[in-house]
Amino acid sequence: MAVHGSTVRPRPADAGAPNVVLMENDETGPAPEASQGRPQMLGVGIALGVAVGTAIGVATDNVGLWLPIGVALGVAIGSALGAGRDGDRPTG
Repeated sequence: MAVHGSTVRPRPADAGAPNVVLMENDETGPAPEASQGRPQMLGVGIALGVAVGTAIGVATDNVGLWLPIGVALGVAIGSALGAGRDGDRPTG
């Protein structure tokens, strides 16, 4: 399987797994997603959601319920923050 911008080189025979192939990326610079700002804000939102969900879960003694709720809210918040930075909000 050839990937554009990558070179494939086999592992040395003494590495213990001769059938495994390592791939190196020849392209320089950040990934296209990283330059847009959206993944960073999504990660921030998820981190905040995990923190808030864990705190509420510990306070209510129900972490199993509040942790996924916090993650879901974090995804929503991160998406909203990312859309606000990029100007992707719909007009009208």
